[in-house]
Amino acid sequence: MPNQPPGPLTAAGRRVPADRYGRPREGARPGWRIALGVVGAVLLAGVVGLALWIATPAVSDGVTGYQVLSARAVRVDFVVHKPPGSAAVCVVQAVALDGGTVGQRSVVVPAGSGRVALSVVVPTTALAITGDLASCNLR
Repeated sequence: MPNQPPGPLTAAGRRVPADRYGRPREGARPGWRIALGVVGAVLLAGVVGLALWIATPAVSDGVTGYQVLSARAVRVDFVVHKPPGSAAVCVVQAVALDGGTVGQRSVVVPAGSGRVALSVVVPTTALAITGDLASCNLR
C-alpha cells in the first residue's frame, strides 16, 4: 500500500486505507462534543426531574376497606390526604373477577380537613369482587 495516502490508525496502531475510511482531519478532537453531550444530558435530566417534581400529586389516597353488597353494588371505604382547604375529586371503581371495571363513580372530597375518610356505594353492572380507587386529584 505504498501508493495510498495514509489513513486513520486502528487500535493496533496500523493505518487503514484513506480512500475507504477517509483522511483524518488535522487537530480534530471530539472533546468539545463529549463535553457538550454531557452538559446536554445533565440539563435534560434536570428538566425531567423538575417536571416530575411539579407533576407529583399533592393528594394521596388509600382504600381502607370494601364490601360487596350485592351483584349490583359495592361499598368502598377510603381515606384521602390533601392540602387543608383544597377540594379533590376521586374516581372509585368496582372490579370484577376478570379485572374489568363493572362500576365507577366520581366523588367530590370537600375542602376542609387535610385527611378525609369517605364511604361510597358504587352501582355495578355485574358482580364485583373488589372496590378500588382509580385516581384522586385536586379540584
